[in-house]
This record gives sequence, C-alpha cells and structure tokens, in this order.
Amino acid sequence: MLRLSDVNLLTVKNLSVRIEDKLIIDDLNFDLESRERLSILGPNGAGKTVLLKALLNLIPYTGEIVWAPEVRLGYVPQKIDADIHLPLTFTDLFRAKCRTLKSAAG
Repeated sequence: MLRLSDVNLLTVKNLSVRIEDKLIIDDLNFDLESRERLSILGPNGAGKTVLLKALLNLIPYTGEIVWAPEVRLGYVPQKIDADIHLPLTFTDLFRAKCRTLKSAAG
C-alpha cells in the first residue's frame, strides 16, 4: 500500500497563469515532498495569491498541478467579498460553518 510519505504531496509542472492579457506565472515547476513545507514570499503584486488560487484550482491555469490523494486543503481568504448589506451576523456564519462541519457548536 502506498503511503503519503512515499509520494510527493504536490507536483507542479509547467504552471502558467494569465489574467486577461498579463502573464502572472510563467512555466513554474516544483515538487513538495512529504514533511517539506512551502512558503510563498514576495512583494505586493508578485503573484503569491494567484499562485495559491491556481494551486487550489480556483482560477484557470495551464500546466499540471497534482496533489497527493490524501492531502486535505483549506483556504481562508484575507478578504471576503460579501455584500455588506446581507442580513448576516458573525454568529450566523459561524453556526452555518459548524453545521457544515457537523460540529457541536452549530
């Protein structure tokens, strides 16, 4: 049986991301092995969020992104683009999240 420690957690081959007519990421390649960590560093506008969104399949890209089957991913955006006029409170959102996760707090 193949274990997570026997395979790459993440393999990225020839990743390119274009937003409108601007090339943001061009031909990126890397492997992330078990027990390795990935840090994405750079100044504002360097493409860190674009890379993360491509890795999570949230935006279109070309190339190949392969996550190990057992990998679980989560993403909490820095800013949530929600309509501020929606009649929702933090408690409403928290309870909905708890229900989704089947947590006792919901």
